[in-house]
Amino acid sequence: MTSRRHLNLMALMREIEEPSKVYNRSVRQASAAFTDSPEWDRAVGRGNAALDEVEKAVRAWVAKHPESSTMPDGFEQKACVTVGCAVCGYRYDEAEFVMHFPSIAEASGHTVGDGWDELKDSRVLCMRGDEKHDELRASIGVVDPV
Repeated sequence: MTSRRHLNLMALMREIEEPSKVYNRSVRQASAAFTDSPEWDRAVGRGNAALDEVEKAVRAWVAKHPESSTMPDGFEQKACVTVGCAVCGYRYDEAEFVMHFPSIAEASGHTVGDGWDELKDSRVLCMRGDEKHDELRASIGVVDPV
C-alpha cells in the first residue's frame, strides 16, 4: 500500500512533469542552435524559466511536507556553525571543546572577541603569528575592531 508521503510525492512529480519537459526541450533546442544566437537565447530563457518553476514547486512541497522526525522524545537536531582558522584549520575550542554557534555572526563575534582576526573576506585567523598567517593578514586585510 502506498503511504501518504508517497502519494504526495507522486502529486509533486505530476506538477513538475510539464516544466521538466519544457526544460529538456529547451536543452535540445539550445544545443542545436549557435551559441549567443537569438534561438539559443530563447531556448536558454525558456529552460531557465522552467527550472525556476520546478524549484518553486519543490520548495513549496518541502515546506508543506516536512520530514517526519525519527528521533526519540527529548532529542532535537539543529544545524550549527563551527569555526576553523583559514590558514591552519585550528578549530576554535577556547572552552576546551569545539564550540557550536547558531549563526556565522555569533561565531565570528566570539572568535574575534577572543583575539582572532577577522579578514575583510569574512574568514577568521587564529592568533598564530607565523609567515603564512601574517601573509594572509597582509594580502586580504584585517577588519578593524570597532
